[in-house]
Amino acid sequence: DVTNPQAPEWVGAGTLSSGATDGTPSRIKMKGEKLYAATWRKGIQVVDINQLKSGFVPCCSAAYFNMSKDLNLDGGSFNSGAVISTIDVIDPVSPSVKPWMRDISVIDVNGESIIAVASAIGLVLANEAQVRVVYSGQPSHGGRTMVYAYAVETALIGSRPVVLVAGIDATGQNILIVVDITNPEHPIGSMTLATRGLAIADIEIEGDKAYIGF
Repeated sequence: DVTNPQAPEWVGAGTLSSGATDGTPSRIKMKGEKLYAATWRKGIQVVDINQLKSGFVPCCSAAYFNMSKDLNLDGGSFNSGAVISTIDVIDPVSPSVKPWMRDISVIDVNGESIIAVASAIGLVLANEAQVRVVYSGQPSHGGRTMVYAYAVETALIGSRPVVLVAGIDATGQNILIVVDITNPEHPIGSMTLATRGLAIADIEIEGDKAYIGF
């Protein structure tokens, strides 16, 4: 709780993964009362923030220290029921492979929550309510195809839901593609920007402006 930024307070906790071999969360995004995690080996995890808070044990009883132990020790687990759903993400070419996921964002499209993930297989779009991936592929535009994605952000531009996804094309060049996801099952690349050879670390959108971190 950062109501008072000078004195942040720990008010919730839960296990996403019991250890590095079980799963590795690479990025999280909060929207409303939910948290979305891109977790390698597990998939896209949807977490109820209220359950994170209701299961929390305040300092400093024996139960509090047991909670801290379960959260910190390899193989431990605490309040894992706060994870209300997990969407499996696989490599469509090699279904036994769980691709690395680098970034995650969430947007409402036609009344449904669509989760966008930048991954080692390109762009992944998942429908939260349907608990499934609706698109997994390599976005393209202007003759350039992104084979590996490492940053993603979503926004409504005018009335159009779009994804800005940064990654590497087939020649190894860093690019940024704007993708229209009005139909999440059939995203359409609408613009490609070169990044002057620089890898994009993060993307944030505010209004009609995108802020790019290199």
